[in-house]
Amino acid sequence: MTEVKGTPIIKGSRTMQITGLYKGRAIIIKDSYSIINKKLKLFPAMFNLQTGPKEVFPYNYYSSTLLANDNRTGVISEACKFIQDADTFMKNIDFIKGCRIDENHFDLEKYSSFYCKQDVRILRDVLLSSAMTY
Repeated sequence: MTEVKGTPIIKGSRTMQITGLYKGRAIIIKDSYSIINKKLKLFPAMFNLQTGPKEVFPYNYYSSTLLANDNRTGVISEACKFIQDADTFMKNIDFIKGCRIDENHFDLEKYSSFYCKQDVRILRDVLLSSAMTY
């Protein structure tokens, strides 16, 4: 975010909502955990959604060292060391268009984008579900 617009909503040490600009576009970031303090992976079952389970992401594999110099190539075998469900991870790499670079490498940015979109889809489905209707 290059510029903050308005006043962020902060409660204690948590930023609940912030609005700003990124690459010339207005964005709003909301902390869903401050609304429903459960892990996102529990949402499909909690709200009886047909979205399927939350996807697999090797959080600890992505580091500032790995991403230095705009590196966008990940080593599949190394990333698999940071996850429990390697089968789903491998299926995702093959499912995401252009994510698999070769037998041993994947596109970090494409996988991250896919994972983020899955999170947003689950959050959207929760907010639109009858369980969230007052």
